Amino acid sequence: DYTPKSLTRMGGTSVQNRIKLARSAAAQGVPAGRKGHVPTLADVARWHDQLLAYPHALAYVTDTRGLSLDAIRHFKLGALRKDGYDWLAIPTIVDDELCMLKFRNLDPTAPPKMKWRRFAGMRSVMFGAQDVMEACNDEVYVSEAELDAIAAWDLGLRPSCASSLGAGNFPEDWREILMPFQRVYVLYDQLDKPSAEDKQAGDAGAEQAARALGTFRSY
Repeated sequence: DYTPKSLTRMGGTSVQNRIKLARSAAAQGVPAGRKGHVPTLADVARWHDQLLAYPHALAYVTDTRGLSLDAIRHFKLGALRKDGYDWLAIPTIVDDELCMLKFRNLDPTAPPKMKWRRFAGMRSVMFGAQDVMEACNDEVYVSEAELDAIAAWDLGLRPSCASSLGAGNFPEDWREILMPFQRVYVLYDQLDKPSAEDKQAGDAGAEQAARALGTFRSY
């Protein structure tokens, strides 16, 4: 649990340190020597164009998820078809480097184990790190998952980020990037879970995130 004395106000060195940390994470995004095709920013751009051209995929993002075209463009969301399913591509890009790719199955009848996929071999990077390291305000908004963070951004809650490792998991380098912020708003699914058990899990995840990021500044 961070203590107040570990925080520093936003300034030239704080921003530079954040950029350095984010670039370090990006450099470790794809390990050297990986066999086969490793997705690139060109793939992300192609999938992004496909999303805008696929009515079914676009309807999921705009109607089901309620996201705006501005959010789709800002986060470079895309669509592709693989293994007999349509997928929503959610990239994490830091300093013009593709660090991580996650995919959300758009078929509601797909089995639970096929709901989410991620590109194997890429290092886990905090989603929204680019926006976080460029921010000049005193507050940051932390969500439970990537699509929740995008929705928060769409509502004007910025910078917005999420853990790519599950609720409450924030490795040391991620916490360093978030350290300069004076207020951390934890936007986890606490009130609208479908069951008491899931609500309890959401509450526990929010408490875990607050402890990791500093209870003295978490709301």
